[in-house]
Amino acid sequence: MIKPKKELFLVKPYKPPLKNRKGKICLDFNENTSGPSDKVLDAVRNIDNNNLSMYPDYSELKKKLSVFLGFKDEELLITNGIDESIMLLTFAYLNKGDEVILPVPTFSLYNLYCSILGAKITKVSYNEDLSFPTDEVINSITKKTKIIVLVSPNNPTGTVISERDIMKILDKAKENDVLVLLDEAYYQYNGKTYKEMVKKYKNLVVMQTFSKAYGLAGLRVGYSIADKDIIATLEKLRPPYNINIAAIYAAIAALEDQEYVESYLKEVRQAKKEVYDALGDLGIKTYPTGANFFIAYLGEKKDLVLDGLRKRGVLLRDIDDYNLLNGCVRIGIGNIEQTKILISALRKIIQQ
Repeated sequence: MIKPKKELFLVKPYKPPLKNRKGKICLDFNENTSGPSDKVLDAVRNIDNNNLSMYPDYSELKKKLSVFLGFKDEELLITNGIDESIMLLTFAYLNKGDEVILPVPTFSLYNLYCSILGAKITKVSYNEDLSFPTDEVINSITKKTKIIVLVSPNNPTGTVISERDIMKILDKAKENDVLVLLDEAYYQYNGKTYKEMVKKYKNLVVMQTFSKAYGLAGLRVGYSIADKDIIATLEKLRPPYNINIAAIYAAIAALEDQEYVESYLKEVRQAKKEVYDALGDLGIKTYPTGANFFIAYLGEKKDLVLDGLRKRGVLLRDIDDYNLLNGCVRIGIGNIEQTKILISALRKIIQQ
Protein backbone atom coordinates (compact mmCIF):
# COMPACT_ATOMS: atom_id res chain seq x y z
CA MET A 1 0.00 0.00 0.00
CA ILE A 2 1.25 3.47 -0.90
CA LYS A 3 1.53 5.50 2.29
CA PRO A 4 0.82 9.25 2.59
CA LYS A 5 3.14 11.67 4.35
CA LYS A 6 3.70 10.65 7.96
CA GLU A 7 2.12 13.80 9.41
CA LEU A 8 -1.29 12.61 8.18
CA PHE A 9 -1.07 9.61 10.50
CA LEU A 10 -0.84 12.02 13.44
CA VAL A 11 -4.02 14.04 12.79
CA LYS A 12 -7.72 13.30 12.87
CA PRO A 13 -10.00 14.58 10.08
CA TYR A 14 -12.39 17.40 10.90
CA LYS A 15 -15.81 15.76 11.00
CA PRO A 16 -18.51 18.18 12.17
CA PRO A 17 -21.83 16.61 13.24
CA LEU A 18 -23.92 17.60 10.22
CA LYS A 19 -26.28 14.63 9.93
CA ASN A 20 -30.04 14.80 10.66
CA ARG A 21 -30.22 18.59 11.03
CA LYS A 22 -32.79 19.42 8.35
CA GLY A 23 -36.16 20.54 9.72
CA LYS A 24 -34.78 21.34 13.17
CA ILE A 25 -33.92 24.63 14.88
CA CYS A 26 -30.18 24.52 14.24
CA LEU A 27 -28.34 26.63 16.79
CA ASP A 28 -25.26 24.41 16.68
CA PHE A 29 -23.22 25.80 13.75
CA ASN A 30 -23.52 29.58 14.16
CA GLU A 31 -25.41 29.87 10.87
CA ASN A 32 -27.83 32.57 9.77
CA THR A 33 -30.96 30.59 10.66
CA SER A 34 -33.16 32.92 8.59
CA GLY A 35 -31.16 32.18 5.44
CA PRO A 36 -30.11 34.64 2.71
CA SER A 37 -32.23 37.46 1.32
CA ASP A 38 -34.90 36.94 -1.34
CA LYS A 39 -32.65 38.79 -3.79
CA VAL A 40 -30.02 36.10 -3.34
CA LEU A 41 -32.56 33.35 -3.97
CA ASP A 42 -33.80 35.15 -7.09
CA ALA A 43 -30.26 35.51 -8.41
CA VAL A 44 -29.59 31.78 -8.03
CA ARG A 45 -32.92 30.83 -9.61
CA ASN A 46 -32.12 33.01 -12.65
CA ILE A 47 -28.89 31.18 -13.52
CA ASP A 48 -29.34 29.85 -17.06
CA ASN A 49 -28.02 26.80 -18.90
CA ASN A 50 -25.28 28.80 -20.57
CA ASN A 51 -23.82 29.91 -17.22
CA LEU A 52 -24.00 26.41 -15.80
CA SER A 53 -22.14 24.91 -18.74
CA MET A 54 -19.28 27.43 -18.66
CA TYR A 55 -16.33 27.63 -16.28
CA PRO A 56 -16.99 30.31 -13.64
CA ASP A 57 -15.64 33.84 -13.99
CA TYR A 58 -15.60 35.73 -10.69
CA SER A 59 -14.16 39.02 -11.99
CA GLU A 60 -17.49 40.83 -11.45
CA LEU A 61 -17.71 39.58 -7.87
CA LYS A 62 -14.15 40.67 -7.20
CA LYS A 63 -14.83 44.11 -8.67
CA LYS A 64 -17.93 44.64 -6.52
CA LEU A 65 -16.19 43.29 -3.44
CA SER A 66 -13.27 45.63 -4.08
CA VAL A 67 -15.57 48.65 -4.12
CA PHE A 68 -17.51 47.49 -1.07
CA LEU A 69 -14.36 46.86 1.02
CA GLY A 70 -12.31 49.80 -0.25
CA PHE A 71 -9.36 47.71 -1.45
CA LYS A 72 -7.78 47.14 -4.85
CA ASP A 73 -8.38 43.94 -6.81
CA GLU A 74 -4.80 42.85 -6.28
CA GLU A 75 -5.30 43.08 -2.50
CA LEU A 76 -8.16 40.57 -2.50
CA LEU A 77 -8.36 36.80 -2.88
CA ILE A 78 -11.76 35.10 -3.20
CA THR A 79 -11.77 31.61 -1.75
CA ASN A 80 -14.00 28.61 -1.08
CA GLY A 81 -14.94 29.83 2.37
CA ILE A 82 -12.36 30.93 4.94
CA ASP A 83 -11.38 27.25 5.15
CA GLU A 84 -9.58 27.49 1.81
CA SER A 85 -7.89 30.74 2.86
CA ILE A 86 -6.48 28.96 5.90
CA MET A 87 -5.23 26.09 3.78
CA LEU A 88 -3.62 28.32 1.14
CA LEU A 89 -1.93 30.56 3.70
CA THR A 90 -0.48 27.72 5.74
CA PHE A 91 0.66 25.83 2.64
CA ALA A 92 2.24 28.98 1.20
CA TYR A 93 4.12 30.17 4.28
CA LEU A 94 4.88 27.18 6.51
CA ASN A 95 7.83 24.85 6.21
CA LYS A 96 8.31 21.81 8.39
CA GLY A 97 9.48 22.88 11.83
CA ASP A 98 8.28 26.48 11.55
CA GLU A 99 6.58 27.78 14.67
CA VAL A 100 2.91 28.79 14.80
CA ILE A 101 1.33 30.58 17.76
CA LEU A 102 -2.23 29.39 18.20
CA PRO A 103 -4.43 30.75 21.01
CA VAL A 104 -6.81 27.98 22.12
CA PRO A 105 -9.58 26.98 22.12
CA THR A 106 -10.29 28.07 18.55
CA PHE A 107 -11.42 26.84 15.14
CA SER A 108 -9.87 23.39 14.69
CA LEU A 109 -8.77 23.71 11.05
CA TYR A 110 -5.83 25.90 12.06
CA ASN A 111 -4.35 23.10 14.15
CA LEU A 112 -5.19 20.54 11.46
CA TYR A 113 -3.43 22.24 8.54
CA CYS A 114 -0.43 23.35 10.59
CA SER A 115 0.00 19.80 11.91
CA ILE A 116 -0.18 18.29 8.42
CA LEU A 117 2.63 20.61 7.36
CA GLY A 118 4.81 19.52 10.27
CA ALA A 119 4.79 22.92 11.98
CA LYS A 120 5.65 23.33 15.63
CA ILE A 121 2.43 24.61 17.21
CA THR A 122 2.73 26.73 20.35
CA LYS A 123 -0.71 26.67 21.93
CA VAL A 124 -1.48 29.62 24.19
CA SER A 125 -4.51 29.11 26.40
CA TYR A 126 -7.20 31.75 26.72
CA ASN A 127 -7.61 33.14 30.24
CA GLU A 128 -9.95 31.39 32.69
CA ASP A 129 -12.63 34.04 32.03
CA LEU A 130 -12.16 33.41 28.27
CA SER A 131 -10.55 36.81 27.72
CA PHE A 132 -7.71 36.99 25.20
CA PRO A 133 -4.17 36.24 26.52
CA THR A 134 -2.41 39.16 24.82
CA ASP A 135 0.79 39.21 26.88
CA GLU A 136 1.21 35.45 26.65
CA VAL A 137 0.91 35.57 22.86
CA ILE A 138 3.46 38.38 22.58
CA ASN A 139 5.88 36.63 24.94
CA SER A 140 5.63 33.45 22.87
CA ILE A 141 7.02 35.10 19.72
CA THR A 142 10.52 33.92 18.85
CA LYS A 143 12.87 34.19 15.90
CA LYS A 144 11.44 30.89 14.67
CA THR A 145 7.81 32.04 14.73
CA LYS A 146 6.31 32.17 11.24
CA ILE A 147 2.57 32.63 11.79
CA ILE A 148 0.31 33.96 14.57
CA VAL A 149 -3.40 33.07 14.41
CA LEU A 150 -5.95 35.55 15.75
CA VAL A 151 -9.70 34.95 15.58
CA SER A 152 -11.97 37.86 16.55
CA PRO A 153 -14.69 37.22 17.54
CA ASN A 154 -13.27 33.82 18.40
CA ASN A 155 -14.99 30.52 17.74
CA PRO A 156 -16.00 28.89 20.07
CA THR A 157 -15.58 31.44 22.89
CA GLY A 158 -17.00 34.58 21.21
CA THR A 159 -14.05 36.58 22.59
CA VAL A 160 -13.28 39.91 20.90
CA ILE A 161 -9.66 41.05 20.70
CA SER A 162 -9.28 44.79 21.25
CA GLU A 163 -7.75 47.06 18.62
CA ARG A 164 -4.99 47.99 21.04
CA ASP A 165 -4.05 44.36 21.64
CA ILE A 166 -4.07 43.50 17.95
CA MET A 167 -1.75 46.42 17.22
CA LYS A 168 0.61 45.35 20.01
CA ILE A 169 0.79 41.86 18.51
CA LEU A 170 1.21 43.21 14.98
CA ASP A 171 4.06 45.50 16.03
CA LYS A 172 5.93 42.66 17.76
CA ALA A 173 5.21 40.34 14.83
CA LYS A 174 6.50 42.91 12.36
CA GLU A 175 9.77 43.21 14.27
CA ASN A 176 10.24 39.44 13.90
CA ASP A 177 8.96 39.09 10.31
CA VAL A 178 5.92 37.07 11.41
CA LEU A 179 2.72 36.70 9.39
CA VAL A 180 -0.49 37.42 11.34
CA LEU A 181 -3.74 35.77 10.25
CA LEU A 182 -6.85 37.58 11.52
CA ASP A 183 -10.03 35.56 11.10
CA GLU A 184 -13.09 37.86 11.11
CA ALA A 185 -15.80 35.37 10.14
CA TYR A 186 -18.15 36.87 12.74
CA TYR A 187 -17.17 40.55 12.55
CA GLN A 188 -20.63 41.80 11.48
CA TYR A 189 -22.12 40.69 14.80
CA ASN A 190 -19.59 42.77 16.69
CA GLY A 191 -19.74 45.68 14.25
CA LYS A 192 -15.94 45.99 14.18
CA THR A 193 -13.41 45.01 11.53
CA TYR A 194 -9.69 45.67 11.54
CA LYS A 195 -9.26 45.32 7.77
CA GLU A 196 -7.94 48.88 7.45
CA MET A 197 -4.83 47.76 9.38
CA VAL A 198 -3.78 45.86 6.25
CA LYS A 199 -2.84 49.24 4.74
CA LYS A 200 -0.35 49.80 7.57
CA TYR A 201 0.86 46.27 8.27
CA LYS A 202 2.14 44.26 5.31
CA ASN A 203 2.38 41.19 7.56
CA LEU A 204 -1.39 41.07 8.18
CA VAL A 205 -4.02 38.97 6.39
CA VAL A 206 -7.69 39.58 7.25
CA MET A 207 -10.16 36.83 6.36
CA GLN A 208 -13.92 37.32 6.08
CA THR A 209 -16.82 35.24 4.76
CA PHE A 210 -20.31 35.16 3.26
CA SER A 211 -21.17 32.09 5.37
CA LYS A 212 -22.42 33.82 8.51
CA ALA A 213 -24.29 37.14 8.35
CA TYR A 214 -25.04 36.79 4.63
CA GLY A 215 -26.49 33.30 5.13
CA LEU A 216 -24.47 31.56 2.41
CA ALA A 217 -22.75 28.80 4.40
CA GLY A 218 -23.93 26.19 1.90
CA LEU A 219 -22.29 27.94 -1.06
CA ARG A 220 -18.81 28.45 0.44
CA VAL A 221 -17.58 31.96 -0.39
CA GLY A 222 -14.87 33.71 1.59
CA TYR A 223 -12.05 36.16 0.90
CA SER A 224 -8.72 37.37 2.18
CA ILE A 225 -7.51 40.97 2.33
CA ALA A 226 -3.75 41.52 2.34
CA ASP A 227 -0.78 43.23 0.76
CA LYS A 228 -0.64 42.59 -2.99
CA ASP A 229 2.55 40.54 -2.68
CA ILE A 230 0.86 38.10 -0.29
CA ILE A 231 -2.19 37.85 -2.55
CA ALA A 232 0.06 37.22 -5.58
CA THR A 233 1.71 34.36 -3.70
CA LEU A 234 -1.65 32.83 -2.78
CA GLU A 235 -2.86 33.11 -6.38
CA LYS A 236 -0.13 30.65 -7.36
CA LEU A 237 -1.77 28.03 -5.13
CA ARG A 238 -5.45 28.84 -5.61
CA PRO A 239 -7.31 26.44 -7.91
CA PRO A 240 -8.54 28.40 -10.98
CA TYR A 241 -12.22 27.44 -10.52
CA ASN A 242 -12.54 27.31 -6.75
CA ILE A 243 -15.81 29.30 -6.63
CA ASN A 244 -18.84 27.88 -8.45
CA ILE A 245 -21.25 29.98 -10.51
CA ALA A 246 -24.15 29.74 -8.03
CA ALA A 247 -21.89 31.03 -5.25
CA ILE A 248 -20.74 33.93 -7.44
CA TYR A 249 -24.28 35.04 -8.32
CA ALA A 250 -25.42 34.65 -4.72
CA ALA A 251 -22.49 36.60 -3.27
CA ILE A 252 -23.02 39.51 -5.69
CA ALA A 253 -26.72 39.69 -4.79
CA ALA A 254 -25.90 39.46 -1.08
CA LEU A 255 -23.47 42.36 -1.31
CA GLU A 256 -26.14 44.46 -2.99
CA ASP A 257 -28.70 43.82 -0.26
CA GLN A 258 -27.07 45.30 2.84
CA GLU A 259 -30.49 46.39 4.08
CA TYR A 260 -31.40 42.73 4.60
CA VAL A 261 -28.14 42.05 6.45
CA GLU A 262 -28.70 45.00 8.79
CA SER A 263 -32.26 43.86 9.49
CA TYR A 264 -31.03 40.35 10.31
CA LEU A 265 -28.24 41.65 12.57
CA LYS A 266 -30.74 43.81 14.46
CA GLU A 267 -32.92 40.76 15.09
CA VAL A 268 -29.91 38.75 16.30
CA ARG A 269 -28.99 41.47 18.79
CA GLN A 270 -32.52 41.45 20.19
CA ALA A 271 -32.67 37.65 20.31
CA LYS A 272 -29.28 37.44 22.01
CA LYS A 273 -30.42 39.76 24.79
CA GLU A 274 -33.55 37.66 25.34
CA VAL A 275 -31.53 34.45 25.63
CA TYR A 276 -28.98 36.10 27.96
CA ASP A 277 -31.72 37.40 30.22
CA ALA A 278 -33.54 34.05 30.28
CA LEU A 279 -30.40 32.10 31.16
CA GLY A 280 -29.59 34.62 33.87
CA ASP A 281 -33.04 34.06 35.38
CA LEU A 282 -32.36 30.32 35.32
CA GLY A 283 -29.04 30.80 37.12
CA ILE A 284 -26.94 29.64 34.18
CA LYS A 285 -23.48 31.18 33.82
CA THR A 286 -22.69 32.75 30.44
CA TYR A 287 -19.66 34.51 28.98
CA PRO A 288 -19.39 37.80 27.04
CA THR A 289 -19.45 37.42 23.26
CA GLY A 290 -19.15 39.55 20.15
CA ALA A 291 -20.61 36.85 17.87
CA ASN A 292 -23.99 35.28 17.06
CA PHE A 293 -23.39 32.63 19.71
CA PHE A 294 -22.18 32.40 23.27
CA ILE A 295 -20.90 29.94 25.83
CA ALA A 296 -23.11 28.69 28.65
CA TYR A 297 -21.87 26.60 31.55
CA LEU A 298 -24.34 23.81 32.38
CA GLY A 299 -22.06 21.54 34.39
CA GLU A 300 -23.71 18.24 35.30
CA LYS A 301 -26.93 19.31 33.57
CA LYS A 302 -25.21 19.56 30.17
CA ASP A 303 -26.27 16.19 28.77
CA LEU A 304 -29.77 16.53 30.21
CA VAL A 305 -30.23 19.89 28.48
CA LEU A 306 -28.71 18.82 25.15
CA ASP A 307 -30.82 15.63 25.02
CA GLY A 308 -33.97 17.43 26.11
CA LEU A 309 -33.57 20.11 23.48
CA ARG A 310 -32.73 17.57 20.79
CA LYS A 311 -35.97 15.72 21.51
CA ARG A 312 -37.77 19.04 21.03
CA GLY A 313 -36.06 19.69 17.71
CA VAL A 314 -33.51 22.23 18.96
CA LEU A 315 -29.79 21.63 18.40
CA LEU A 316 -26.93 23.17 20.40
CA ARG A 317 -23.21 22.36 20.18
CA ASP A 318 -21.52 20.29 22.86
CA ILE A 319 -18.06 21.82 23.37
CA ASP A 320 -17.16 19.97 26.54
CA ASP A 321 -13.98 18.55 24.99
CA TYR A 322 -12.44 21.99 24.30
CA ASN A 323 -9.77 23.42 26.57
CA LEU A 324 -11.36 25.48 29.42
CA LEU A 325 -14.91 24.56 28.37
CA ASN A 326 -15.69 21.47 30.43
CA GLY A 327 -19.44 21.32 31.11
CA CYS A 328 -20.17 24.01 28.52
CA VAL A 329 -22.35 24.28 25.42
CA ARG A 330 -22.28 26.79 22.59
CA ILE A 331 -25.65 28.38 21.89
CA GLY A 332 -26.19 29.92 18.48
CA ILE A 333 -28.61 32.83 18.18
CA GLY A 334 -31.57 32.30 15.87
CA ASN A 335 -34.42 34.61 14.94
CA ILE A 336 -37.00 35.84 17.47
CA GLU A 337 -39.44 32.98 16.86
CA GLN A 338 -36.72 30.35 17.28
CA THR A 339 -35.46 32.14 20.39
CA LYS A 340 -38.86 31.94 22.09
CA ILE A 341 -38.98 28.19 21.39
CA LEU A 342 -35.45 27.76 22.79
CA ILE A 343 -36.16 29.71 25.96
CA SER A 344 -39.45 27.90 26.60
CA ALA A 345 -37.78 24.51 26.14
CA LEU A 346 -34.83 25.43 28.38
CA ARG A 347 -37.15 26.48 31.19
CA LYS A 348 -39.11 23.25 31.04
CA ILE A 349 -35.97 21.08 31.00
CA ILE A 350 -34.04 22.88 33.74
CA GLN A 351 -37.00 23.40 36.08
CA GLN A 352 -38.33 19.85 35.78
